[in-house]
Amino acid sequence: MMKKTSKGFTLVELLVVIAIIGILIGLLLPAVQAAREAARRMQCTNNLKQIGLAIQNFHDVRNGLPPTTIGLSSAEAGDHYVWSRVSLWGLIYPYAEQNALYEILMDWTNRTDPSTIGGSRFLGSLDNAWWTQTLTEEQRHGFGSVPYMLCPSRRSGNQITEENHTQTTDGSGWQGPRTDYAVVMRVDTIGWWENYLVYGRPSDYQMHVGPFRVAKWGNSNDYHSWGPRDTFSWWSDGTSNQVIVGDKYIPQDGIGKAPLNDGKYSGDGSYLVHGHWKSAGGFRSLYPQNNGNMVIALRSDYPSVNNGDPLFSYGFGSEHSSVCNFLLGDGSVRAISVTVLPSVMHRLSDVRDHAVVEIP
Repeated sequence: MMKKTSKGFTLVELLVVIAIIGILIGLLLPAVQAAREAARRMQCTNNLKQIGLAIQNFHDVRNGLPPTTIGLSSAEAGDHYVWSRVSLWGLIYPYAEQNALYEILMDWTNRTDPSTIGGSRFLGSLDNAWWTQTLTEEQRHGFGSVPYMLCPSRRSGNQITEENHTQTTDGSGWQGPRTDYAVVMRVDTIGWWENYLVYGRPSDYQMHVGPFRVAKWGNSNDYHSWGPRDTFSWWSDGTSNQVIVGDKYIPQDGIGKAPLNDGKYSGDGSYLVHGHWKSAGGFRSLYPQNNGNMVIALRSDYPSVNNGDPLFSYGFGSEHSSVCNFLLGDGSVRAISVTVLPSVMHRLSDVRDHAVVEIP
């Protein structure tokens, strides 16, 4: 009988097969990465839509737009740095299925001195004692894990900043949950307060020409008497012609930090407070600087320092390739190209300039 033998692969044939497999993997890997980024970008879009829905629901229930802040301060206050105030982000919690966090945020029982609401300081928000001493670790984790506040292209999971800003007379307000989104801010007067973001002093609310303004108060001695200042009619240019929230720019060396190594800050502090230096956590300005530059990034490689201060560089930017997501007033989301003209974004941030521009 003849013995049947089988011929195996030669070393050359095996190397050829391995090389072909390697080439196929090399061709497929970019496609897989692109698919994953497309999924992350879609999730980012859904996050902004959820924020838009919460704003719409707030308006329907409270008969007005959510304020930038419910903090109240004296027009004569000499120290802007200590103004800590509950921001829009916390006010929309109940309308985004975050009632438990809202109840914790607005529980005034353990506030250090809520009676000073009519004075130069509003301790009803995130003073250090509230965040570090009043809250449990589980509660802080809850604030740092709100899913729609984080862009998956940048980060996920529990995101909390525990650092304070060393340049302020009071570092409170930087400790708290982080976000990858920012509320659009605009005012109609050139000055240092535009460069440092509008801090929302009630006496200055007339300067605001952006989509949101500070709260209206019924009684300055009653910290429950705040209410919306404006309705959708404030957006006289139309809801579909107004950007209201966008992907927030953060310097690459400032992600996860409040202060940077140079003692200045990166804008990755708590989004639950609003007021001057602390506004960078959840608000961004779209006003041109005196040197002609825009406070708008729209790209992750935007320089982290401009005019010697990182804050001058704060604007909108994302980890998405070539685009930055923006929520419009009608609830839709647009991915705007990084090549957009600054003048277009400038007009889109002003609700009352009567300029209708085409969104690219």
